[in-house]
Amino acid sequence: MEVVSNGVTDAYIQDLMVHPEMQNQGFGTQMMSMVIKEIRERNIYMLSVIYGEEKLKEYYERFGFFSMLCGQMQLRDEE
Repeated sequence: MEVVSNGVTDAYIQDLMVHPEMQNQGFGTQMMSMVIKEIRERNIYMLSVIYGEEKLKEYYERFGFFSMLCGQMQLRDEE
């Protein structure tokens, strides 16, 4: 997992990945809980994540994430 932050107002979970063989064993939940705790302790105002697949929405909502409007631009084609 990688978290990017300006250290004051915003943090962003860039990558949360659990190997398929290790999924559904609580590793992702444990990592998310640790990151959220750390961000709270640093008194950072907002934590964001882009989860990319609608099926993951419910997972992130369990931690308190909610949907909001945003924009994104793709600058190059996938190879």
